[in-house]
Amino acid sequence: MGRIRLSLRAKIVVPFVLVVALVGIIGTAAVTALVTSEAVAEFNANLLRASLLANDHLSLVEAARLTTLRAVAATTGVAEATSRKDSAALDRLLTPVIANAAVPPLRLHVLDAKGRELIVVGPDGPASASTASDTFVPEPAVAAVLAGTIDAHSVLDWTHPEPERTGDRRRRAG
Repeated sequence: MGRIRLSLRAKIVVPFVLVVALVGIIGTAAVTALVTSEAVAEFNANLLRASLLANDHLSLVEAARLTTLRAVAATTGVAEATSRKDSAALDRLLTPVIANAAVPPLRLHVLDAKGRELIVVGPDGPASASTASDTFVPEPAVAAVLAGTIDAHSVLDWTHPEPERTGDRRRRAG
């Protein structure tokens, strides 16, 4: 049987090439894993930072809307106009407050004692009622006010209606 005889050069070069290839593959895998984990960590940190900034912004928007709604609730004559179902008086009293709101896209829905919508006031004045008259009755906060379990002045609730009106505030004046 014939044995393959390798030259001295082949006996030195072939193991060296194999060791270099093995070290290169292991090194490349290690560096790739390190770079990938660092990129993922940086992405996660940026995502966390963005979520915290969004949360802070949402808190500021909510605080501004609550301030506006407190001003609406404290406006003299709103409770009386609501109990009389006087849409013209509500429009006259609420339009300036909503128009001067720090967060402009505020739409205020004023409900009567039975949960029916009396008027919708937006930044440009009264808006046409775009909801069914009893749309807000199933809302837990509105239902609690109508049942008399909580005070109407504590209902400054954040709701999430249809997409085109996301962020609307609903308030039941009493």
